[in-house]
Amino acid sequence: MRNYNINGIVLKSVNYKDSDKIYSILTRELGKISVLGKGVRKISSRRGGNLDTINLISAKISESNRGFRQVEEVKTINSFKEIKKSYDLSCNAYYMAELIYRNSEEGDDSEEIFNVFIKCLKALSNAKVSPHLIVNYFELELLKILGYEYQKDNTVRDEIADILSRIQKGWFPKEISRSDEQEVDKNIKDFLNRHLDSKIKSLELSLK
Repeated sequence: MRNYNINGIVLKSVNYKDSDKIYSILTRELGKISVLGKGVRKISSRRGGNLDTINLISAKISESNRGFRQVEEVKTINSFKEIKKSYDLSCNAYYMAELIYRNSEEGDDSEEIFNVFIKCLKALSNAKVSPHLIVNYFELELLKILGYEYQKDNTVRDEIADILSRIQKGWFPKEISRSDEQEVDKNIKDFLNRHLDSKIKSLELSLK
């Protein structure tokens, strides 16, 4: 048995037995890991709230000789409460979390994805840029990290290609029409769906 500390973002949780949960956490140190939260569903548990989805946490983990992990102590670093106050922002944040969950393997080096996810969650919290453009930037960065850098289709209009190029560099247009935003989103979603296993019902966030 060994103990160690992690910093991570909670991607997902599922109920386990009567009062436990199993959490998927994207860590800076170990990539994506699964850990057991013992008794977190009990009313008396102090840890359950700290382990909400998209919380940035620090935690003490115990690991058995067989690799079974369990949360012993946990503290919230950032709950991104501004995101959670908004249904739209929450949906976008959970979408990014689910994309990571579906397209990363346990133990893979995920520091780049971790850093991009934190950057985008902070941008969503600040609400200075359209949340859809922030998600588009995340999608493009995730694709690039996974080896599928976006390539412009020859059918894409020059105006849209220019916006896509700027988003790839992290530059967001101050003003963009609804129709252009929809077109940008559709181009990225089409490219993403061709390369990643990402057709997730909860993540059908194409602009309508």
